Amino acid sequence: MTGVTLENLVKKYGSVQAVKGVSLEIEDGSFVVLLGPSGCGKTTTLRCIAGLEVPDSGDIKIGDVRVNDMQPKDRDIAMVFQNYALYPHMTVYNNIAFPLKMRKVPNNEVKLRVQKVAELLNIAELLPRKPGQLSGGQQQRVALARAIVRQPKVFLMDEPLSNLDARLRLYTRAELKRLKQELKITTIFVTHDQAEAMSMADKIAVMNAGELVQYAEPYTIYSKPASTFVASFIGSPPMNLMKATMSSLGDGLSLDTGSFKYNVPAEDVKVIKDAGVTEVTLGIRPEDLTLTTKQTPDAIFDAEVYVVEPLGANTVVDLKLKDGLYKAVASGTFRADVGSKVWVTFAPEHIHVFNTASGAAII
Repeated sequence: MTGVTLENLVKKYGSVQAVKGVSLEIEDGSFVVLLGPSGCGKTTTLRCIAGLEVPDSGDIKIGDVRVNDMQPKDRDIAMVFQNYALYPHMTVYNNIAFPLKMRKVPNNEVKLRVQKVAELLNIAELLPRKPGQLSGGQQQRVALARAIVRQPKVFLMDEPLSNLDARLRLYTRAELKRLKQELKITTIFVTHDQAEAMSMADKIAVMNAGELVQYAEPYTIYSKPASTFVASFIGSPPMNLMKATMSSLGDGLSLDTGSFKYNVPAEDVKVIKDAGVTEVTLGIRPEDLTLTTKQTPDAIFDAEVYVVEPLGANTVVDLKLKDGLYKAVASGTFRADVGSKVWVTFAPEHIHVFNTASGAAII
């Protein structure tokens, strides 16, 4: 197994800096997802690792070897593209066998390796067919098989599930996770889909505007976002963010959003005061808000029901407050009429506080 290291990677296209000094340590055998919106630099980063783009500065290491000056064919990586890139005139067998034949692997070994990987991916019966005779999901598995059969040091995957329908994407995500556990080959996976990232990754590298903004395990990315960008990008629906002003409350601290006041727990007061800011952004995830249709003693604020979105197991409720619209996730059995009043509570441990000016997390 082989890890991948990026050290201050920079890539420019004219005056546009697509990747801005990204440093990343990807451990042997891990599955790392580069996650971010379109244009954030994730695919450019992947193409630099593959050797399809030449970085302007910085180092790329596969294992202990600096590969900046190596040709893609010499880096011992296998790449799966968004469009699968299968040869339409070749059978599935020959598509999978192609990289082995290019390396002059003996024919008997080619047959054994192709058969083994075809059985692993449940496509053995497809070997005589051509790509045009396959469904999108079958083509995707053939592309994976062609990458796996090489037994590379590193897999690079550029949004390989984006052309599949929603149901097949769920199935294929599970298949990829199973393969990762069986093969234990270092994998770098690019996507803009947070569900793919959260469900498959050992670690997620969140990128924005060419920069790496957080690199951590999925639960940490979700529960302790490093910035308002990460907080609003991860989660469906995304985190509610409310600007708030601070005021002293004896030895304590109160945050006023304009719609309600929140008294900061004693253990968090010093942390916020030491940040040296006067305006913060209060964050809370929709699933951490509890709604009731009758007022309770512990209710923190009330809100008007603006929209109700039944989703089966859950119901998303849009709440109208003085300072804007916010979302809450209630149970699938929750009922409330549009325009009616609901009361909202939340636990202090679910609150996030950010520096409004920089976006950086304080708590």
